[in-house]
Amino acid sequence: MWCIAFSLGVKTLKTRWKGFRETISPLKALKIIELNVKQLDTEKISVYSSINRVLAENVRSPIDSPPFNRALMDGFAVRSSDVSKATHENPVILRITNTCYAGEKALHPVERGEAVKIMTGSVLPENSDSVIELEEVEEEEGYIKVFKPVRAKYNVGLQGEDFKKGSLIGGKGEIITPLLCAAMSSVGIKTVKVSKRPRVSILVTGSELLNPGEKLQPGKIYDSNTALLKGLAVEYGCEIRFMERRKDEKEGIRGFIIKASEKTDLLIISGGMSAGEKDFLPEILEEEGKIFFHGVSMRPGKPTLLGEINSTVVLGLPGSPAACLFSFLYFGRKIISQLTGWKMKKRIVRAVLTKDVPSKFGTLDFLRVKLKRKPVGLFAEPVRLKGSSLISSFLKSDGIVYIGEDKEGLNKGEIVDVELL
Repeated sequence: MWCIAFSLGVKTLKTRWKGFRETISPLKALKIIELNVKQLDTEKISVYSSINRVLAENVRSPIDSPPFNRALMDGFAVRSSDVSKATHENPVILRITNTCYAGEKALHPVERGEAVKIMTGSVLPENSDSVIELEEVEEEEGYIKVFKPVRAKYNVGLQGEDFKKGSLIGGKGEIITPLLCAAMSSVGIKTVKVSKRPRVSILVTGSELLNPGEKLQPGKIYDSNTALLKGLAVEYGCEIRFMERRKDEKEGIRGFIIKASEKTDLLIISGGMSAGEKDFLPEILEEEGKIFFHGVSMRPGKPTLLGEINSTVVLGLPGSPAACLFSFLYFGRKIISQLTGWKMKKRIVRAVLTKDVPSKFGTLDFLRVKLKRKPVGLFAEPVRLKGSSLISSFLKSDGIVYIGEDKEGLNKGEIVDVELL
C-alpha cells in the first residue's frame, strides 16, 4: 500500500509537525481511496431481509413473469372472433361451460360459441384470448349475451410481460429497495447475494464537548457530531460497532482506536486532525498504522485524513460540524461505496445562481444553496460559503454546489449543478 500511496505523491509521515506537510487535491484523494480501500466479502441472505443492502451480483429472472396468460378482470373468457359482430341490437349468445378460479386451471378449452366464467388472476383457458367484464354482459340460465365486440388480448395479462426469463431485474452495485425486493420475490427468488455491511466505529474527540442534556458549563459546547456521524453511517447502510467520545488525551484516544480497529472495517474520527497541541490523531496513526493523506485542498474540510490501522480504514474528519459533514459526503460516501461496491447515484438538479460567489483558486469550495421555483425556472440562492461550524446553514439549505479548484468563483446567472441534500 505504501508504494501505491508514494506513487501518487503522498509521503510517509514520521515526525510531528505544525500545519500540513502537504495538501493534495480532492480528486487525488479520491484516487487514493480507490486504490487502498478494498471491497468487503459477500454473503447470501433471505430476500425478505435484503432491503437497503447492496447487490453483489446481477439478478436475472429464472422464469417468465407472469408464468401464464391471465385474466385482469372478473368476467368471461371468450374467443374474440366469436363476438366480433356483437352489438346492442344483435347480441352474441355464448354458452357458459364452467368457472375458473385463481390458482386453478380451466378444465377444458373454450370452443366456438362458448365462454368460461373467470376470476381475476386466473389462468386464461386454452383457445380463449379475451376477457369481457361481468358488467358488460347479461347472464341467464347458463348463457351470456355479449353486446359489444372485443379485441384479442382485451383484459388479458400476457405471459412474461412483467419479466421475461433471463431478463435483468437488479444490477450489481444497486441498493435493494422495497420495490426491487418485491420484484425478486415475484419471480420466486428466495435468497440473494449481497455485500456485507461495513462495520463502523465512531470516535468524537474534544475536551470541550458535553452530552446533550448535561448542564452547560463555561467554555463547553454540546456534542452534535456523534449524532451526525451515527445517522450518516446508518443511512448509508453501515453497522455501528463502537461509538464513544473521548477528551483530548492521547492515550485515551489511542486505546479506543486500537480496540475499535480489531472489529471494525471503517473507523471514523471527528476532531484532533489539525495542528494544535492536542490534535493527536496524526501522531497516533504514525505510531500504530499508516497515513495515506492528511490535508486536502477543500473548504471547509482541509484537515481531512485517510489512514489505516490493523487493516481498518481510518477516516479523520474536522471537528466543526459543517466541515465534518462536507468531508463525510465527499470522502465517507466514497469509502463506503468502495467497501460495498455500491454504485451511488447523486440526486442532481440544474439551477440558475442568483448571486456572484467568490472562491479561492486551487481549492474546492462547497456552496450551500436554497432552491426556489419560479415561472421561468429553478434558481439557487446562496445560503453561506464560509462558517464551517454552522449547522443552521444546512437546515436552511436544499443542496450543495461544488465550486471546482479551477474556478475563482461563480457568476450570477450561471447555470450550476446542485446536489440535493
